[in-house]
Formats: sequence, C-alpha cells, structure tokens
Amino acid sequence: MHRSFRLSRMFSAAAAAFVAACAAFAASPIQAAPIGYTVDQNSNELWRIDFGAGTASLVGPLGIDDALGDLAISNDFTTLYGISLEGARVYTLDQSTGAAVQVVADPVGPPDELFQGFDFAPNGDALVTNFDGTTDVSKINVTPPAGLTPVQSNTTASLVDAMAVESANAVVVLERGDPTQILRRINLSDGTVTTIGDTGLPSDLLPGVVEGNVAGIDFFGGTLFGINLQGDLFTFDTTTGDATQFASMVGGPDRGFVGLTVVPEPSSVVMIAIGLACLGLGTARRRRGVGKPYRTLTAIS
Repeated sequence: MHRSFRLSRMFSAAAAAFVAACAAFAASPIQAAPIGYTVDQNSNELWRIDFGAGTASLVGPLGIDDALGDLAISNDFTTLYGISLEGARVYTLDQSTGAAVQVVADPVGPPDELFQGFDFAPNGDALVTNFDGTTDVSKINVTPPAGLTPVQSNTTASLVDAMAVESANAVVVLERGDPTQILRRINLSDGTVTTIGDTGLPSDLLPGVVEGNVAGIDFFGGTLFGINLQGDLFTFDTTTGDATQFASMVGGPDRGFVGLTVVPEPSSVVMIAIGLACLGLGTARRRRGVGKPYRTLTAIS
C-alpha cells in the first residue's frame, strides 16, 4: 500500500476530529463575563467596567473639552467611538489609554440638539437618538464627510436618556418619565413606539439622592445592561421593563457616568476568532474533498 494513502487517511481522520472539536468550541457559549466602557463626565475620563466582578477601573483621560453623550463599539469590537453631547462630533477612543481623537466634525443638523444615544446596528450603520420632546433616530457617519440621515423622525418617545440597538428593526430607549424611567421600543421600519414597562428607577437627580438616572445602556448576549450616574450597574427585563441592580458605585464616590458600550472580555474575542478560523478550515477542507491523498506525500514502501 502506498504510504501516501495511509498518511492521507490518518491525516483526514485527525483533521475531521479537529474540525468537529472546533465547531463545538465555536458554537459553545462564551462563559467569561463581558466588560464595558463608560465616561465620567465629571473628570472627562474613560473607565472600564468588569461586569463579572462588579468593579470599574480608570483607563485614562479623554484629553478633549467635549462632553460625550454616549459610546459605541464597531461590530467587530475593534474601534471604540464616542459622540459629543452637543453637536454630534464623532471621536475614536483608545481602549488602552482613553485618548480621544476627533474623526468627524459637526454634522448638518440643529446646533442646539443633544445626543444621548449611540449604537451600531447589525448592518454596521451607526445610529443616534436625540434628547427632545419627540425623538429622532438617525444614521450618523463615523467617517468623513459629516452627516446625519433620518431613519425615523418625531417619534412619540420623549426625553430619551439612553438608547441601545436590539435588532435590525428595533432600538430600545430609556425615557425620562415622571418620576421614573420608562423602557420603550422604537420600530425602525415605521417609527411605532411601544411601552415595555416602568423600570422603577428615578428619572433624574432627586433631592438628597446622588444616584440619579441611568444614562447608558447596551445589549450583550441578549441581556440589556445599564449604568447610572453614580456607577450602579443594572440589567433590564426587556419584556417588563424591570431593572435589577447587581453592583453599587463601581467607580467610587463623586462620579458622573454617562454612556455605555459592552464588549466581550478580551480573551473571549481571541477564542471567538480561533473558533471562526477553525470553521473556515473545515469549510475549505470540505471543498477540497475529504480523504483525498495529498500529492506532496509521495514516498512509497
């Protein structure tokens, strides 16, 4: 028997087992808790949140005069963006140092508009919401030229403190109710706003209370996370609106956290990449044909 055939069969069996293991690995849920990024408006610094430990650590100063209204990360988790509260200037933020670099100047739009919602849709569009009596959802350019493109205008959502993309066709928003924040859903196809429920959380700073309102939300793995001004962490039930607090004042006293984006723990990103590479190998192998002898192994007995 040709040695090339024997080696080919051995290699094929080993490769099949390897690809199967890779497929199981890539399909398995990542157990590591996610991390998040938020901005302390009191000090204009970027902070990193460990949701598993319920702690936060300083990344570094932004180095800009702008106050940011929200953060968003690209769908491949490589580029962290921030949007200015006023004027909708777009920045990239260094995830290691916190340094902000302006990449897009003011878009065409009302000069007095405030932007407190910023997130990426599944198709890669960057969406923003404004803080107004009627809420607009717009696509914003994160590379020059500057610009806003309306998606839905003048929806019945009002005074939105935070926004997160839920699906290709919907965003959820935290509306500043009286006296508590309300979770609502905006349909991106027709602008319909439906009420999910009352969160039970205060909608603004209250006399003698320093916790204030939740000013940053984001989805990760089907869970909606949130952070309020003083650094309390929450999850939200997207069927009832109920908020569950699981950590308190993660950055210590005297903070003013605004905006939130949630990403996989760094080692999980690497594992996901390895899993996808393994699946790519399996696809290439199937196209080649399982069990075909490799021509480079030509030695014979």
